[in-house]
Amino acid sequence: MIMARLLSGVAVATFTSTISAGAQQAVRVGYAYANPPFASLPGGTPANYATLDPSGVMAQGAAIDLIRAIARDAGFDVQFVPMPVGDLIPALLSKKVDALARVEIPGIAQKVIALSDPIDTDTDGLVVKKSDATPYASWAELRGSVIGAVAGTAEVGPLARSGLFPEVRTYASGSEMYQAISSGEIDAGVSASAVGAGYLFAHAEYPNLQLVKSYKPQVAVVTAIAMRPDAADLLAKVDASLARLRRSGAAEMIYATYGIGQYLAP
Repeated sequence: MIMARLLSGVAVATFTSTISAGAQQAVRVGYAYANPPFASLPGGTPANYATLDPSGVMAQGAAIDLIRAIARDAGFDVQFVPMPVGDLIPALLSKKVDALARVEIPGIAQKVIALSDPIDTDTDGLVVKKSDATPYASWAELRGSVIGAVAGTAEVGPLARSGLFPEVRTYASGSEMYQAISSGEIDAGVSASAVGAGYLFAHAEYPNLQLVKSYKPQVAVVTAIAMRPDAADLLAKVDASLARLRRSGAAEMIYATYGIGQYLAP
């Protein structure tokens, strides 16, 4: 069940020529700028993420480090491009980037892009104020509440279709959603990453919020690296490098560095 949520982007023609011709032009990899511990841009905000890192070298996180290791093994350079979660797949399809570092396998992603072997696993998580002591187990117990989710994640559709909520508000990033919960703009939020939310709260971010321990996840998430469907050769090389990094233990070491080694997909 914890198998479900990671992926990021690159332009196919560039990627393919980089691998086949040995050119060192960087592959542009899109990533969600506010999704620690998997991917983030230090200091990134909705106002500055697009201009904060013009050379594309400041990205950090377990999925980012894994992509860098894959690139070294496969022999290509990367340039990371930050963006909101909801912009990832459109950016890949419009060739603004060549690949995506960590994307969810469920839903539209399977139909319009090519996916690597799974990278890591996760579930959704329910976030409320610490002052709310209700032992929520499911969405049903929040019936009638105004709830939030991050645009472009697998939770948005099921929340809207559930009929439980008068309004489901979407946000460009988890940080914006958490701020909305803190301010009382919404009653609760469904994070696409229980791992990510737990990591933030454990590191003293949003001290007035909590991940509800009694909540039973509604959406299982497996993540992967994404490319466009015409990048079969590149996809094979990425999968081969990923497999080598798993066998050597290097992939596990990368995730363990962030304290989330148990979430690396087997």
